[in-house]
Amino acid sequence: MITFGIIVAILIICTLLYLLYVERKRKILEKRNMSFLESINLTGLPIVSFINNDKVVNLVLDTGSNTNIIDCEALKSLEHKTSDVKNSVIGIAGQTNESKYILIPLEYKHKVYDVVCMSADISQTLSALKEEYGVTVHGLLGTGFFTKYKYILDFNSMVAYSKSDT
Repeated sequence: MITFGIIVAILIICTLLYLLYVERKRKILEKRNMSFLESINLTGLPIVSFINNDKVVNLVLDTGSNTNIIDCEALKSLEHKTSDVKNSVIGIAGQTNESKYILIPLEYKHKVYDVVCMSADISQTLSALKEEYGVTVHGLLGTGFFTKYKYILDFNSMVAYSKSDT
């Protein structure tokens, strides 16, 4: 009878430990969720607000772009590092812009993402968003960000969430 009691106690302890583990993991993953519900309701676009050196940086989550792009005017007020490596960016209208790679630290819920982007003059597009919706957007995050940080856009829950364990 004592053996049975010990087995039941061990099972209860293991169950409680497992539930604590699952809850802790859920909280960690939830912390990394990036909600875009408000921006979808306002603009129809998934926009997330990050922080860079106490400045808000609003970026469109754009699965159609393979490059992260920051507007060259917005870049002037942001903390960043510029490399000597250049590449070309083809814009919406088909224009080609040459730009150096830029590293921008962006913070969301106390996690810092080192985002490699290109700078381009996308002010016309961003001005149209500002005029139509009243939202200031500084650039976009493309598949480079989603791939590096394992983010998935969930339009049912209106969040971007990470599949990464880190």
